[in-house]
Amino acid sequence: MAVLPAARGTGPGVALVRAIERAGLERGAGELELHAQVSAIGFHERLGHTAHGPEYLDGGLPHRTMTRGLTG
Repeated sequence: MAVLPAARGTGPGVALVRAIERAGLERGAGELELHAQVSAIGFHERLGHTAHGPEYLDGGLPHRTMTRGLTG
């Protein structure tokens, strides 16, 4: 996902992540895994995600794998 710089901090990123989490719960998923740009790790940590493992390049940008347990 990506949010335009002008819209960051106004809620659409949080709304998108929460919608993805709800969809996972509705399908019986117990955990969400995402691949975050390193620059977005703080955003995802504020939403309860935890970074795991080393940095790696994806599309030429540094990323880390993150997870969050899903509960109803």
